[in-house]
Amino acid sequence: LVSHDDRIGDYCHIGATAFLAGNVQVERGVTVHPGSYIIPKRKIGEEAIIGVGSIVVSNVKPYTTVFGNPAKIIEC
Repeated sequence: LVSHDDRIGDYCHIGATAFLAGNVQVERGVTVHPGSYIIPKRKIGEEAIIGVGSIVVSNVKPYTTVFGNPAKIIEC
């Protein structure tokens, strides 16, 4: 579900049952896996990956992968 005032960049993939709360900015090439939740007013940087079922409570830097509750950077 994409909520009010969200901005989605080009070439993004938003998985089933993912929820982007209001005023979320998703930059180019981001992948948001199924079941993830992004709280309001967060920015997801270019080419970032949000893991399955993650709860994003802070901004995500470009080219990083986050996972968990709360979502934290993981090394791939």
